[in-house]
Amino acid sequence: MNNLCGQDATILRNYRGAKILLIEDNPDHQRLIRSVLQSCMPGVELLTAATVEEALSYLNECMNVRPPLPRLILLDMYLPGREEGYALLQQVKEPTSPFRLIPLTLLSQSGNPDDIQTAYQLGANSYIVKPVDYLQWLAYFESLQQYWLQTVTLPHT
Repeated sequence: MNNLCGQDATILRNYRGAKILLIEDNPDHQRLIRSVLQSCMPGVELLTAATVEEALSYLNECMNVRPPLPRLILLDMYLPGREEGYALLQQVKEPTSPFRLIPLTLLSQSGNPDDIQTAYQLGANSYIVKPVDYLQWLAYFESLQQYWLQTVTLPHT
């Protein structure tokens, strides 16, 4: 039997004060992602950080000053290099991290199987090869919304 009340409660809880943290050093990609997100998830606040330091500063500030933490982190793998992206991923997902329960999607231009394998080994919840045009980004964010904000039950962060 389909439990619509339970599904509606999950959607409401996931959207309430929902924030997505985008960690992306390319201003053009930030603008594109912001535009697409506003089109398909107007009630979600997009927060951006261009560096590892900005991202960690924001997350730590959430812990100390202004909760709640973001519902989802979108992390560009190249910040500007792969090593910086992997280091941040590892730091966020380490077992003692207060941020480890936040779902994290790694975004990358790379479809290299070694990059994908490493990302999952370091704790990424998903890995997306960046779309090449607006319509592909739109389809990606519609799927993201359906799964992360309407289907799964996210932990309280």
